This record gives sequence, C-alpha cells and structure tokens, in this order.
Amino acid sequence: MLPDETAEYADAVVIGEAESIWKDLLLDFENGGMKKKYFGKLLPLDNSPHARHDLFNEGYIFDSIQTTRGCPMTCEFCTVTAFNGRAYRAREVDDVLDELGKISSKSFMFVDDNIVGYNTKARNHAKAIFKGMIERGIEKDWFCQASINFGDDDELLQLAAKSGCRMVLIGVESENTDALLNMKKRTNLKAGVDNYEKIFSKIQSFGISVLGTFIFGLNTDTIDDLKARVEYIKNSNVDAAQVSVLTPFPGTVTYDQYKSQSRITATNYPKDWELYDGGEVVIIPQKIKKVELEEFRMKYAKIFYNYKNLLNKLRTTLKATRNAKAAVWAFSANAHYNNMIFEDDSSRHIRVSDITGSLVKSPEMLSKFVR
Repeated sequence: MLPDETAEYADAVVIGEAESIWKDLLLDFENGGMKKKYFGKLLPLDNSPHARHDLFNEGYIFDSIQTTRGCPMTCEFCTVTAFNGRAYRAREVDDVLDELGKISSKSFMFVDDNIVGYNTKARNHAKAIFKGMIERGIEKDWFCQASINFGDDDELLQLAAKSGCRMVLIGVESENTDALLNMKKRTNLKAGVDNYEKIFSKIQSFGISVLGTFIFGLNTDTIDDLKARVEYIKNSNVDAAQVSVLTPFPGTVTYDQYKSQSRITATNYPKDWELYDGGEVVIIPQKIKKVELEEFRMKYAKIFYNYKNLLNKLRTTLKATRNAKAAVWAFSANAHYNNMIFEDDSSRHIRVSDITGSLVKSPEMLSKFVR
C-alpha cells in the first residue's frame, strides 16, 4: 500500500501479490542484482503453492489455509479489494483438500475474507470443500470469515457443521441502516438489520457460533448511536464480539477521505503505524470528540468483556448451539479480546482452560453449566 515508504527501510519491495514475481526476486538475489521494486500480478489461483505447514511453530493454537482471494464489494473502510482485486478467485477444490491433508493441527482457520463469496458459483465452491472434507475423513475443528449471507443456505450450514465448523466471523459493523449506507456495506443492507437476529439464530441452530464484528466512530455515529450499539451488542444473540475503532488503513477510500480532510491524528510515520491496530483512536470523528470516543471504547470494554458477562454469553451460546465446542470457541474469542484490551492488567485476564476444558469432555458438566 505504501511502497515508497517501505523502500526506505528495505532492499527490495514486492508490490501486490507475491506468487507471480517471487521466483524472479530470488533469482535476482542469487545473482546479486535485486531490483528496488517488483510488481506482482493478480493471477488465477489454479497453481497456487501450498503453505509449508511443516515450518509452523508447534505452539500455534491453530493452523490456517486460504481457498479464495478478492472481493467485488466496495466497503470504504476495507483493504481487501484494494489489495486482492475485485475478482473473486478460487483454488481448485481437490488442491485445497490435498493441502488440508498436510495440516497436523486439530484446529485451523479458513483465512479467506469471505469463504462463501457473493454468488451461487462461489457458494458451491465452499460446499464442495466442506463435502470433500467429510468424504476424505478430515476431522478437524475450524472457523472462518463470511458475509452475512452465510446463513442463507441450509445445505451449506449443514455441510459446514458436519465438516467441523465451530465459529464464523461475520462483519456486522453496525445495527444502523444509515451507517451501513454511509460505508457502502451492501450485503448487510440487503439482509436488513431487522433480520440480523434471525440469521444468527439460524446459524446457531446448526451448532455453529457467531463472532460479530462492530465498529465505533463511524461518520454517522453520535454518542447516542454508540450507546445504542453497546446495548445492541449486549442484548444481541451474537456469541462473541470484536469491536474496533474506525481506522483509516492506507489503500482504502476511508484513508483517502480522512487524509484529504486532515482528520488523521497519528501521522508520525513509520512510528505511528503501530497505533493502526483497530484499538487506538487515530482519527477526528465527525459527530463526537476524539476523547469521547476513546473514553467510550474503554467504558464499553469494561462492561462487555467482564468475566460475569462472558460467562453469561457462554451459557447462552451453549443453549443456542447445543454444541460445547462451538461455545468454547466463542468464549475463547471473547477471552482473547479481554486479554488484549486489558493487556497491562493481569488481574482481568481470563484463562480459558480453567473453565472450558471440562465442558467439552463431560456432557454432565455441560448440562449442569447450562442450567
């Protein structure tokens, strides 16, 4: 996204996807003649090389695999389209299954930005992968990212659950139609904010938990909007919640807009890039003060991510999914966000293993916990 800045700190910069140009870079390196910049192309994924899973550290909680790239949507805050293009490119199903066979970990993530895509062809591609996992006996627990239309297809949900899906991350962002219009979140607009709960319940009925992502500090947000979003998250049937502050990442429409309006406050680059993690306020909001947004985010975190609230969420997830593994995955995600937010306060940290291990192993403990 920022090759000129990067070039100040590196011998060579690869701009774009690496597969098309990596061999050239290595040859130039071996011959002592590396170029300053290399420009990768967006190629079909038919011959995409497998990751070297054997090199991964054994301490990783889960492995990862990618089956598609690209997104035809134009959500203004998102980097995906800018980096991977608008064409939705998919790998061959058997090739994906072959790579999955190399993964030794019992858990993994499909790191696709949207595993089910936006049309029937893309959805059938996902179904074929899930079905292939079942037929090959690939018994692993996994989670993925998807748009809200993940809940539209019973067959897809059934195959996903049977093949080991425990949790799906869905970009909710806001429960406010005006906010979705402003950020051009078209898939959510099509689904309708009034149908969110129904869609989440549908997914949960197949034994899959829902991790919803939300954004604070949108252009349309007032203090009342933020309070309403907090109440929505607390009362919603999402099982885990990831809340970020609107962050203008380079390459996005949001970044260009905020930069042109002089509304980015962290501009001491490259030092300030460490603040662009979705947890720090690096913008001047439109309808509230920056300090109000900072204070509100921490106030929300203390309310939602407290131990008692997360235990209640765990109970409701167990009831909704009737699946201990799905509930544990959602609780683990919430605990992870708790530990990130309260990084400097170990007294607030949650040890997931202290509470979840027995739930997976013991049906009796599971029933007792739900009661």
